[in-house]
Amino acid sequence: MDLETLKEAAERTVFTEARIRSWIRKKSIRYVKIDGTFYLPVGAIDELVSRNTFEPNVEN
Repeated sequence: MDLETLKEAAERTVFTEARIRSWIRKKSIRYVKIDGTFYLPVGAIDELVSRNTFEPNVEN
């Protein structure tokens, strides 16, 4: 399993470390805690965004 730090995830995306920590507190995102440090499995933010993406109901 590939892991990234919260800082790495924040630099790679448009989300701040604070926002990512908020998701961890709410248990909204997959994470790993090792020796007191949080890591995200690579792809965890993409999964969160995908789960929370809604497509409009557009009828022609």
